Amino acid sequence: GQFREGSGSMGINPSATLAAVRSHREMAVHAMDVDGRVEPRRLRRISLDEGPNDIVFLDERTILANNAYELVIADAEDGNVLRSASSVGRSFVFSPKHQRVFVGGSSSSAAAIAIHDSRSRTLEIAGSVARSPAAASDDRGLIETIALSPSEDTLATGSWNSEVRLWRVDDLMRANGGVGRPMTVPSVHLGNHRGWVSASAFVDDVRLLTAGWDGALIEWDLRKRAAVHHAYEHHGYITALTLDPERRRAATGASDGRIVVWFGLLPLALSLEDLRWRTEASTPATSTVRPYHRIGIAPTGPFAPACFIV
Repeated sequence: GQFREGSGSMGINPSATLAAVRSHREMAVHAMDVDGRVEPRRLRRISLDEGPNDIVFLDERTILANNAYELVIADAEDGNVLRSASSVGRSFVFSPKHQRVFVGGSSSSAAAIAIHDSRSRTLEIAGSVARSPAAASDDRGLIETIALSPSEDTLATGSWNSEVRLWRVDDLMRANGGVGRPMTVPSVHLGNHRGWVSASAFVDDVRLLTAGWDGALIEWDLRKRAAVHHAYEHHGYITALTLDPERRRAATGASDGRIVVWFGLLPLALSLEDLRWRTEASTPATSTVRPYHRIGIAPTGPFAPACFIV
């Protein structure tokens, strides 16, 4: 929710010198010096209507974030919002290959994805709003998490109604039912969690990890279109999932106040069933347990690849 002070989402620029962090109705921009092991120093605040769920740096100083059901582009150096546009939801992923922003949300109770052209001065929706074929009886089709495959050809989404779906980027880009108008686009229903799907990440183009409020970390084989392993290490709902740059380690954070590091994510050898007893878990430092909402693994620096920023 928007009242989690100082938590919820985070973005780091390519050189790891700036971090943008969610706070209540704003983003706080911090200066960082990872190599010098200096604590982050807050530089400025960027005022918004609501704290963003997702934050991405497009380059060293340009921030892409969501502001409730809007997308915004802001300048980290001066704190100004440069562009904004309405969308269908609050979770997004940026594709450098296509120069598009894919926003997950809902339309008429079904899961929906809107495409925004990041090169456009207006940042408006670039085509039709793609909907899943099946509509729910309420708004629980809302997409909560969206992930892009390494080839940037496939999107995976997880929704409030527990569904995990796959979408072909080409199908989404070709949707031409009218700018901003809903249009049913084929998608693959992989399966379900036993509750809200809260996080997702591709290991490679044929393997996907998802996590949810059922406390499960699930490995999906996209060739089989099925779940192949379920792992349970947390004693609460999982709210954060990430992979290191080499995609050999994963980390999850949850409402139990613990971070679990998963080792052995090697090509052709991923087996969460084998890995579940090889995890390393943190212990909450205080008796007050607070969930982790975002985790990042540093690609460079003295702590790489085991530096987790939460």
